[in-house]
Amino acid sequence: MVIYAVAAVRERFVKTSLLPMVLRAPTRMLARSRLSAYIGQFQNDDGSWNAAIYCTVFALIALEGVGLSKTDPMIQRGLAWLETRKSRPGNTLEVSLFDGEIWETSFAMLALTACGVSAKDESIQSGARYLADHQCKKPQPRVNQPKPNAPRIGGWAFQKHNDTMPDCDDCGVALAALGAATSGGLRSVGPTIARGLAWLRGMQNPG
Repeated sequence: MVIYAVAAVRERFVKTSLLPMVLRAPTRMLARSRLSAYIGQFQNDDGSWNAAIYCTVFALIALEGVGLSKTDPMIQRGLAWLETRKSRPGNTLEVSLFDGEIWETSFAMLALTACGVSAKDESIQSGARYLADHQCKKPQPRVNQPKPNAPRIGGWAFQKHNDTMPDCDDCGVALAALGAATSGGLRSVGPTIARGLAWLRGMQNPG
């Protein structure tokens, strides 16, 4: 996203071009279409990219750089999400860059069990239910999982509602935490664990 953003801004403000004049307009139109489609597949339902301020800002810069206006629905959703990250205590402005609910919940559960807290304790059991509720249930973008038969749902991202960007480290710690919770008798997360394992195995490289 950073590379796209820088290239798009440069293209907009650098007046010289190696292309003949007759090709510049159609080339720009093609670039706008391709970049919008590529970046658009990673936009979450809440309007964010990767549920993070900086990823969202870079995506918006790139889209604006190739000529999308503020009236474009993709940009409007992104700007609306940025507003939700702002708070104004007193005369100040605070911006929350990103959350890490999945990562933090998983490690908190593992820390508690490592300290001897029973897996039957409600803190562990409720954490497991939380992780199960926020397993990614929407297919991840094909560019992140090109294998034709690999599962594209079942992973976890760093945050809840970040369905477009599940990753292997968050999936790993979530599975470890859920595995610890099952020793406390919470069998309802069995299918959740199975989906997570299948997704993680599908992400393994040939090497």
